[in-house]
Amino acid sequence: MRFCLVILFLLASSLCQAEIVTVTPHTASLWSQPGGENAFELLRAPRYYPFSVIEQDTEYLHVRDYQGQTGWVLAYEVGPQKGVVVEVANVNIRKGPGLEYQVSFKADQGVTFKVVSEQSAWLEVMHENGDRGWLLKSLTWGQ
Repeated sequence: MRFCLVILFLLASSLCQAEIVTVTPHTASLWSQPGGENAFELLRAPRYYPFSVIEQDTEYLHVRDYQGQTGWVLAYEVGPQKGVVVEVANVNIRKGPGLEYQVSFKADQGVTFKVVSEQSAWLEVMHENGDRGWLLKSLTWGQ
């Protein structure tokens, strides 16, 4: 019986995982509602900014960001490219996947990166300006 409950829980949790999309142009707007004259901009999100999809309208996606803010983004302004946002105050971006590697640069909370590859607990990331390095996955939100 316990085995069946565990299997059921695992299946339900995998089905409930929200799709993550990321901003593909230089910036995209998060709107208060899907279009119309009463819509106002809540946030201007940079490239690679991840959103969790709540629901889809014809032209818009209802999304949530890493801070829990919800709104609507035009569907053509996001895509499946893996991206992350720094979730903590600041992080070290290293030359390799481990604490023993030298720090290349630092990034503050809210900075977004394209995910290039993954190695255990580490992500190889690239900023829109071309800077690359590795950071701990647990310090980010998205993917």
